[in-house]
Amino acid sequence: MLEKLTKQQTKLMDEVRDEWIDIALHKQDFDKEEIEAGVKWLYYASNLKEPKVCIVNGIEDFTKQFTDSVRASVGDSVWDSVWASVRASVRDSVGASVVWTCLSGDADFGAWYEYWKRIGVFQNDKCDKYVGYLRSGAFLVFFFEKVAYVMVRPTSVKQDEQRRLHSTDTPAMTWKDGTELFYIHGVKFTKEQFQKQKTASISDILSWEDIDQRSVLLRERPIETLLENIEKTLIDKNEECGGYKLWEIDLPDIGKARIMTYKSWSSDKQYVKFVPPTSKKCLETIASLREITVKELKNAYKS
Repeated sequence: MLEKLTKQQTKLMDEVRDEWIDIALHKQDFDKEEIEAGVKWLYYASNLKEPKVCIVNGIEDFTKQFTDSVRASVGDSVWDSVWASVRASVRDSVGASVVWTCLSGDADFGAWYEYWKRIGVFQNDKCDKYVGYLRSGAFLVFFFEKVAYVMVRPTSVKQDEQRRLHSTDTPAMTWKDGTELFYIHGVKFTKEQFQKQKTASISDILSWEDIDQRSVLLRERPIETLLENIEKTLIDKNEECGGYKLWEIDLPDIGKARIMTYKSWSSDKQYVKFVPPTSKKCLETIASLREITVKELKNAYKS
């Protein structure tokens, strides 16, 4: 019985993790025969009849192939009356009624299983079969009764340091069919929203409807860009715990508000945080927001 990991086994965790992140998002190899065999094996293991396997080159290609199939089944007259709702349903992963798998999600199982297998703790033939299917390159698969749609991997994936989908100037994900997805630090934007944020002023951002998008845009903007061309007054400044500045700003159509500008504790990256309008002191405000004392805040910074 394994009671303690060796240094080599501990190091292997990171190696297997990085390998599967690469498999899930960055490798471009695609084994069509292995994928078709894997999909048919999944149907067989589920006591289902062998399906037709259709390869699609992205979200738009899947939408077209799926909707063309529906149109062929129901005829033009019925199709014309339901096209809009069907297309919307497809673009939202065809609702909750279809079974689907995604390599970017199932890669965690692949990493978990292969790690334990490599250190000799666990091995299973069915798991080996499934992991082989995951490695073959099927990024996203929709399983219907008679057909399975298999999407190839994206041609480009961009992430931040926390491995979240992220890009501020290009799509975070693209596919062969031209599909583009836009994310900033894991928060999704439409193409129109993504283009708008590039030139958005602080007033534009503060009036942004989606609160998650608003938060990530404020965090991404350089402090000097956020504060230029607006009326502002420095309320307090403190160099402890990395350095903080408390400002009162006056924005057209919004009014007065107070913000804190500061550096990350682990890097030189600047951040901005909106604080209560009654805030007067930097460290007291930050400690209050964290529900700790100023002394505890200072100790946390030192550690």
